[in-house]
Amino acid sequence: MIINAFNSNKVNNSTNMVVILKPISSAFIISPELNNDLSDLSDLPYSIPEDDIEFFKLAAFYHACIEKAINSGRSIILMNYSILTAQMLYELRQPTGQPNASAWVILSFFLEDKYLKNAKLNNTSMLDIKFNEILSIINFPFIKKYELPFGFEITLEYLKNILDDIVPSA
Repeated sequence: MIINAFNSNKVNNSTNMVVILKPISSAFIISPELNNDLSDLSDLPYSIPEDDIEFFKLAAFYHACIEKAINSGRSIILMNYSILTAQMLYELRQPTGQPNASAWVILSFFLEDKYLKNAKLNNTSMLDIKFNEILSIINFPFIKKYELPFGFEITLEYLKNILDDIVPSA
């Protein structure tokens, strides 16, 4: 597991999962060295249905995918960021949710503004999209927010440095 690979005395034993959230306003890559520890759920949709029945169907599907990733024995989950994924992670962190989920490290990586200022998606400014993503993520303070340059590679060393900074010493 990746947490064991960090060999850091600052990583306590209850930190058994790193969740990386991928907002629309991101453009990073995952280093191949992390592939064996990665459950990639980034093919799940970003958009959330407005119809209640479709929403609950999608939520059940997300939940099943997250449970499968948790049970895979891998220590990193990569997911698209949406309000639904944030809410599900919030619920998993509650006492009635997933055991030890409150110790998970949940990270979101946004593209630096200078790469977004002239970009549009469906006639919407990418800066506006990023702003709205950050506004929605603020409601979930357990999600740590970072800005990265375009094409940044997230490596084992980079994740280790983040964990050393945010996970209290044992």
